Amino acid sequence: MPQQYVLSVRSQKKLIDIGHLFMREKKSGENTIWICNQFYKAHCHTRVHANEDSITKRLKEHNHAGNIARVEATRLINAMEEQVITTQETPHWITTQS
Repeated sequence: MPQQYVLSVRSQKKLIDIGHLFMREKKSGENTIWICNQFYKAHCHTRVHANEDSITKRLKEHNHAGNIARVEATRLINAMEEQVITTQETPHWITTQS
């Protein structure tokens, strides 16, 4: 299954893995190292190594529960933003039509 991503508020790509979001930490050869987006807030030191196709390594366990609702809300916001850009409709109109 290909990797799934969403965009952050600042248009940065975030990796989705089992209900958790990861921020890109650095690129190492063909792999990208991703760090849990709760690194600063919850001091979660979970990292994953991933290439374009799949996660190749998981390091450490999360010290917090995953938040699937947050992941889905981010996906919905991304879809609405895309619809606003492509259709020239207002966000208010899009949300009232859903």
